[in-house]
Amino acid sequence: MTLRLELIIILMCQFKGTSAQIEHLYNRVGEDVLLPFNVDGSSNQCSDVMWLYNRPKSNFTEQLNRGNQIKKPSARASRLSVSSNCSLLIRNINDEDAGRYVQRVGGKDTLKHLHILNISSSPSDVYERVNLTCSLRSYDDPGVCKQNSIIWVNERGSQLSGEDVESRGQTNCVSVLTVKRQSGNTKKITCQFVKNGNVKTNAVFVLTGISEKTERLYERVGDDVVLPCRVKSSSSSSCSIVNWLYPKDSRGASIEELFKGKVDQGSARASRLKMSSDCSLIIRNITDEDAGQYNCSLGNWNGHDASVFLNVLSISKDSREVNPRGNGDITLQCSLNRYDKRIPCKENSIIWRDERGSHLTGEGVWFEFRGQTNCVSVLTVKHQSGNNKRFTCKFIEDNRVKIDAVYSLDLSESPQSNTPIIIGAVVGVVLVLLVVVTVLLCRTKRAKITRDQDGETDFQKPTPHIREPEIDLQTESDLAYATVIHSKSKSSSKITINSKECEVTYSSIKMK
Repeated sequence: MTLRLELIIILMCQFKGTSAQIEHLYNRVGEDVLLPFNVDGSSNQCSDVMWLYNRPKSNFTEQLNRGNQIKKPSARASRLSVSSNCSLLIRNINDEDAGRYVQRVGGKDTLKHLHILNISSSPSDVYERVNLTCSLRSYDDPGVCKQNSIIWVNERGSQLSGEDVESRGQTNCVSVLTVKRQSGNTKKITCQFVKNGNVKTNAVFVLTGISEKTERLYERVGDDVVLPCRVKSSSSSSCSIVNWLYPKDSRGASIEELFKGKVDQGSARASRLKMSSDCSLIIRNITDEDAGQYNCSLGNWNGHDASVFLNVLSISKDSREVNPRGNGDITLQCSLNRYDKRIPCKENSIIWRDERGSHLTGEGVWFEFRGQTNCVSVLTVKHQSGNNKRFTCKFIEDNRVKIDAVYSLDLSESPQSNTPIIIGAVVGVVLVLLVVVTVLLCRTKRAKITRDQDGETDFQKPTPHIREPEIDLQTESDLAYATVIHSKSKSSSKITINSKECEVTYSSIKMK
């Protein structure tokens, strides 16, 4: 409470005798402004005149002069001067000059509020859109900007509207307008501050067309691409002073692909890079990874004089990311790799067409469009043996086809058509192996039995156990069957043979 009272007392002492009337001045950034001296006459060449300054939202008071001399410690001393009639002149004003100025003469103060209007622009995005911001900087006066007090007009004075213009509205003393740049066209856009039906000040912004030094290229994987260098050197026609830098995206560090006209042999793609006679950068057999921003510059300057933005379109079959269904269907994936992956692709900007030019959407007899996610579109082609088809993927922006890629698909070579042949071959090989193994086993058994009967080795003959033949005499059959079981004795000590029991079935034919 004590601090607040002291502050009030100081302000009362500073502005004792202040006139209740405040003079408002409205100017734009870049102008020279004169704050007039309103007292008739002054003694000793303005020696008794003092100019004070208060920044917006600040209670600090700065003394600008001593008589007709500007105080040197002031950061803007070089732009300030006191005229012969004791007025304060501020050259080339900017936002920071806005605020409250106090003219003090003989203990009497006069207040002047300086309001400054400014227009600023953002860099254009991939769609060539620019955000224009118009703002009025004032002393701490929240009621100075009413709703719709900042308006935008064209060259004819009409309020801006249309497809190429989008008003983002006004917040306090700031209004934002989005405008689309057109190739070769120049527009003059004016921001006006209106109060009580009168235009207090305005600021003009000249929106130039798309610069010839900035290019956006759309190419397909496998092509050779030429990136032009639009920099013109007045000192030399040689490319020995030309550098090509490659900041792959807006967040990464730059890679110096060519320095003073020579390819950096340490680059992973040095074998695919070359500089042409007009200093253009040639990239052979481009890949998805080549998408990015390329900057052409002269000499040792670290900046760039011209930029080329390379976007690459590709089509792949049964990509790992797509998860093929494994039923003979084939999945195609079309993707656009932008120079900045943070820039999204609009919905339905990547479309598919067949060889007749028909737009493939939804699901048909032989295809299913599986949708687009950001800059990736997926199409599944259903198996139809013997049919060859050609598919075209197109990237569309601003109602124009920027780039397309064609994929010819031979459906007769789909995995499903080879499956029966492979299975049949495998089964045949297994059957042949089983027959061979069976024959070898039988021959081995016969060979053992023959050696046991004809060999010279003395071994105990087993006593056969013969079961009486079981004869099946059927009235309508001419055949009789008998079964003989022969078993070897386990007591043989002269030869080791696995104890096995063999069963033989005999048959007889009855002759009539």
